[in-house]
Amino acid sequence: MLAKRVIPCLDVHDGAVTRGVQFGRAEEGGLRNVGDPVELAVRYDEQGADEMVFFDITASAHGRDTMVDVMERVASRCFMPLTVGGGIRTVEDMGIMLKAGADKISINSAALAKPELIREGAEKFGSQCIVVSVDAKKTGDGKWGVFSHGGRKETGLDAVEWSARAVELGAGEIVLNSIDADGTKAGYDLEITASAHGRDTMVDVMERVASRCFMPLTVGGGIRTVEDMGIMLKAGADKISINSAALAKPELIREGAEKFGSQCIVVSVDAKKTGDGKWGVFSHGGRKETGLDAVEWSARAVELGAGEIVLNSIDADGTKAGYDLEITRRISESVDVPVVASGGAGCLEHMAEVLHEGRADAVLAASIFHFGEYTVADVKAFLKQDGIPVRTI
Repeated sequence: MLAKRVIPCLDVHDGAVTRGVQFGRAEEGGLRNVGDPVELAVRYDEQGADEMVFFDITASAHGRDTMVDVMERVASRCFMPLTVGGGIRTVEDMGIMLKAGADKISINSAALAKPELIREGAEKFGSQCIVVSVDAKKTGDGKWGVFSHGGRKETGLDAVEWSARAVELGAGEIVLNSIDADGTKAGYDLEITASAHGRDTMVDVMERVASRCFMPLTVGGGIRTVEDMGIMLKAGADKISINSAALAKPELIREGAEKFGSQCIVVSVDAKKTGDGKWGVFSHGGRKETGLDAVEWSARAVELGAGEIVLNSIDADGTKAGYDLEITRRISESVDVPVVASGGAGCLEHMAEVLHEGRADAVLAASIFHFGEYTVADVKAFLKQDGIPVRTI
């Protein structure tokens, strides 16, 4: 595993390091002077920083000369990799900053205005030099838009899709700036960071697992388009599991089934009991109620082309008190595709119960395997003894 990096960021305004709360405050005078960029860079270098990022937040023709001077002075005293951004609009601008001592060039608005600039820079200097900075802001449930002009102007682009496109064009690194979290000291935006970065990580995981394992592999999380599905299938996955993306755009189920076949499309349903004999569908890790009925949504997903349903019982998950037999049975009886029961496995008897009484076609478990309570072989041997047909080696 690659070592994680710690990177101080210096926002430079008229040659001084400044800091404010959230984007777009430079013009409002909402910034405070933090210190000299060179002296701060030397301090962080001595403290062991892995890299340093400089953003010229009010870049202008005069400002660029100032940043060239800053880069030259910092590079003469510090020996960690230096990234500089702000006001860089051409390959020539990149060359000036690299010649001044920068190791990487960060582009944002210029890349949005002319995406081909990413490719041009990568071809001229190498992808390792090209960083694309993405200013993302939450625009809806599970959606983040790309903004420009210090977070004031919405571009209409999806942050995850734009990040992926930037990499395709040649970017060697993405800097993800959460507009919502910036300056608040309330923590990073974990959800969008995982969405943007996690896909590349999972592609690598799939490729490595597929090269060594020969059982069917299902992957889910952060898959929002048919293109995302194709990337994971090409990496070695056999099935694609979608949840929030299917809720946001049910037609994605049909699109995936038509492109890759229903056998590849799994819809994951997070269900929670909401009343007598009623289970609702929830999203956002079980925190947000969608208003959908779990049985009806499962049936609709199958009508749209899903070849399998994974039913996650929010009530039972992590309790080790057994699967939710009733909702599992209801969904199993309402669809004609396999239903995988998930949530609540604590012992071997629980698995047999949900296969018999819940009429599930498969059982999914995590903790009992991860912590060595049971092996897969233990489960299969128990189920076979209980009269349930299982595959054996």
